Amino acid sequence: MRKTLLHSWTDRLVWVAIFLLPWQTRWIIRMVPMTNNQNTEYGTISLYGTMIIVFLIGFICWRTHHLVHSPNHIRWLLLWLAWLALAAIWSIMPEVSWYYFLLTVAAVTYYLIVRSVSPLVVVSSL
Repeated sequence: MRKTLLHSWTDRLVWVAIFLLPWQTRWIIRMVPMTNNQNTEYGTISLYGTMIIVFLIGFICWRTHHLVHSPNHIRWLLLWLAWLALAAIWSIMPEVSWYYFLLTVAAVTYYLIVRSVSPLVVVSSL
């Protein structure tokens, strides 16, 4: 009963994430000056509403072991994320690099969620 309840909540949250994706509501946390001490869009550190939903879905799927993956697939994803983390450590602007690392983790999580959810949920939302 608990797994089916969490599975239905996961499906509902995927619908919400797909529905809210075009609007991209965000909370601007900080504007980091990039060049010539000017604020640009690339230096804007913000938290997207859909990012919170995607991480919530990923957490629920991780807790129920519902993500579809193969060991080789996950190994390459983790290796790639480790490489990005190393690049963020030695970056000129590490704050911005870690922010984009977080966005990449959100994209990978969203990819794994879409792979694990029923194809009917994804196709019917298009």
